[in-house]
Amino acid sequence: MAHARALDPVIRELLTAGVTSLAGVAQALNNGGYTAIRGGSWAPTQVEFLLQRLDVVLKPPVLFTKTAITVRRTIASRALADVRARTIAEIREGGVTLFAEIARKLNARGITTRFGNVWDGTQVRRVMIWLELY
Repeated sequence: MAHARALDPVIRELLTAGVTSLAGVAQALNNGGYTAIRGGSWAPTQVEFLLQRLDVVLKPPVLFTKTAITVRRTIASRALADVRARTIAEIREGGVTLFAEIARKLNARGITTRFGNVWDGTQVRRVMIWLELY
């Protein structure tokens, strides 16, 4: 516990400086020449135990909160849906109306489904219903 108390001001200074991850704290301690409890270099798990002893809670960086991740995924998903919608509309403007034929055209252009698979007619139909193109 004495080792933890001795490092308390160093840890708090690192957190104030903006270090937000266990790996970041471990790297900063190693770069600063602070040895781990049993000697050697710091690892993120050791930092975690140290922070528990000091009753310090790391706040996740804003970019990595669940909400931020969900928002980024939603934006990316909508952007891809827009690309697919434009492509399907473009194919239909070319006179292609059969779902299976639209699927073949999408596959020929190298456009994959949301999960990276090739298209089939049923998927095209479902996407067109979802995008309100059908």
